[in-house]
Amino acid sequence: HLPVALPRDVLIWLANLPTDHEDARRSFVHAGFRPGRTRIDPDPWNHHWIRKPFFGSAFDFGKYVVHGYTPQMEVRADR
Repeated sequence: HLPVALPRDVLIWLANLPTDHEDARRSFVHAGFRPGRTRIDPDPWNHHWIRKPFFGSAFDFGKYVVHGYTPQMEVRADR
């Protein structure tokens, strides 16, 4: 089966979805955030694609960061 093109309004809706979400205790993101920022990284590219700077950092983002992107399990008990 060939993929069916999505309607323009659906593509616009998808393009405008937030790339991260926060609640009182957690930040949710696809790939990660750039460490060392005083606030959560605002760059959507990092939200989707960052790897080593995020995974290799012990930076305290102030909240649990719930992320996907790489099939591995890591739990930090620093919060």
